[in-house]
Amino acid sequence: MGLTFKEKEPISVLKSLKTKIKAKINYSENPNQPDFFRAFELGKYKEIGQIEKLTGFWTGTYDLKNESVFWLNPNLDRLKVLKLVDFKTYNVYLKFFVLNNERVLGLQLNQEDINYRTVNIEIANDKQINYWAEASSSDWLEIVRGKIFRLNDNELFTVFQTTVYEEKNPIYAFRGELVLRKGG
Repeated sequence: MGLTFKEKEPISVLKSLKTKIKAKINYSENPNQPDFFRAFELGKYKEIGQIEKLTGFWTGTYDLKNESVFWLNPNLDRLKVLKLVDFKTYNVYLKFFVLNNERVLGLQLNQEDINYRTVNIEIANDKQINYWAEASSSDWLEIVRGKIFRLNDNELFTVFQTTVYEEKNPIYAFRGELVLRKGG
């Protein structure tokens, strides 16, 4: 979902580039796939079911690897950017809750040291929930988009894509998937 940096504070990719060439980066590519939320192979998933049965904690782990990075700003040095990323296994926590005793589903997203702001959700159909949220550090902003499917009563499956920005410019994007198991 998100990432941590090898250093305590992230190192700016654009600041060092700007001071050396004194140029603004204009990117010609965009990492966001317009059809990301479209569902494929829905037949292999169960119906989401009653939202009350989703409430509670769901946990899983995601292994962020170099191969997870599917897009880098073509105007930046790939190796320099990848050296800043802490490739490791991350614990992911989702908490579904019902808002105001109504039949409106809410979602909280946590991942170790990453603090996500309000998570927006959309029930796309009877087998898919879409979500998107953002988190920020001192220099970087992360936008995560994901899809959740039900595997069985105690497991959910999520596919996600995260784009990392600095000063409103996309730096890189990575994707992943993980199984979340029902907690307490």
